Amino acid sequence: GQVERVLQLASLENESLQLNKSIVSVHTIINEVVNHFLAITNDDEITIDLQASSDELLADEHHLTNVIYNLIDNAIKYSPDKVKINLGTANLNNELIISVEDKGLGLSREQSKHIFDKFYRVNTGNRHDVKGFGIGLSYVKLIVNELGGAINVESVIGKGSKFILNFKND
Repeated sequence: GQVERVLQLASLENESLQLNKSIVSVHTIINEVVNHFLAITNDDEITIDLQASSDELLADEHHLTNVIYNLIDNAIKYSPDKVKINLGTANLNNELIISVEDKGLGLSREQSKHIFDKFYRVNTGNRHDVKGFGIGLSYVKLIVNELGGAINVESVIGKGSKFILNFKND
């Protein structure tokens, strides 16, 4: 999976990746990804709050699934003890908003500035169990941008992080 993401990231940066866009249900994608994680974990608490009345989006289903997967995977990786994640959707001003919020380690303001940079990894101190190459969030940002959306993060050290994706939903 990591190798595939590296290749997709390189292809996207070289503008040779062709997205296969169709109308997809964001709620269906979220439910499938959450069910995948719940099937392979025991103690993780992942809740969903799908409030968007209009959850359809013109997107590449494979890549949008990878975006949601990456955000949940990071939330799990950077949660110190009991994993607590909430995924939500909403509609606001002709936009579809997707949020992934955790109660993990959180990020400093400086870290928040760089987390979407390719190969950037948050220093976790003496924790050596966080695996990866620092490409997941760079990939996420590229795909979200390619789909005409935007991504932002709100985070507080020791309290957790909330990733917010906004897509035009006309």
